[in-house]
Amino acid sequence: YVSGIETEISFCFINDQFVAGFYQFTPERSRYDAKDFVKDFDNISVRLQSKYEMARNDVWYKNNINVDLMGIDFYLLTGDVDLKEDGFDEGKLISHSLRNSEGSIKHIVMYASSEFVKKIENSVENEF
Repeated sequence: YVSGIETEISFCFINDQFVAGFYQFTPERSRYDAKDFVKDFDNISVRLQSKYEMARNDVWYKNNINVDLMGIDFYLLTGDVDLKEDGFDEGKLISHSLRNSEGSIKHIVMYASSEFVKKIENSVENEF
């Protein structure tokens, strides 16, 4: 458990060096609704912002005119928005996201070294 939320944690090492950590919150989603995920996202966001300078960059796939009326959880459930914030601290990327992909809501925090991010970018470029 991290911040009272059931969490799966993974660490990535390259040549015995820690390069990334992944936290997937509430992996068993069957007993949660979208409002619970948004509350958890906000809770983790407050904790991250107390340690790092995080910039919120939500991704909207459809018009969000009625967000105050419908609530952001409605748009998350329908897959019309991904909640996202990123920050940098001492050479590492901190990425926090909440998204609905193919009917499954995923809440993830990733810490990655700049070297790891570069390796991923190079790998993706080489694939194409």
